[in-house]
Amino acid sequence: MFSPTVLAELAADPAAGRFARKAILAPMPPSLTRPQHTTPSRLSSELARHRAAGRLMIGQFGSIYPGKSPHAALDVVASLKRDGHMPHMVFLGDHVM
Repeated sequence: MFSPTVLAELAADPAAGRFARKAILAPMPPSLTRPQHTTPSRLSSELARHRAAGRLMIGQFGSIYPGKSPHAALDVVASLKRDGHMPHMVFLGDHVM
């Protein structure tokens, strides 16, 4: 399963193009639901503190690898900081590269 953006990029690739043009996009249902009860943790308390202070929260969830462009998210945070905003970036996943 590929996003429309990734499909377009793959379709433009000379090696993968003919296969990507035949791909079918199937919507994926949400695989996570919010639990009815949560136990506060150090991380959740810190995030709540940042939100209460009015900070812009930016997060990336799941396995973190170069194809997900984690550096692009960091570039967005740097740009926001240069513009005078106070974003808070959180990576939650298997590993950060």
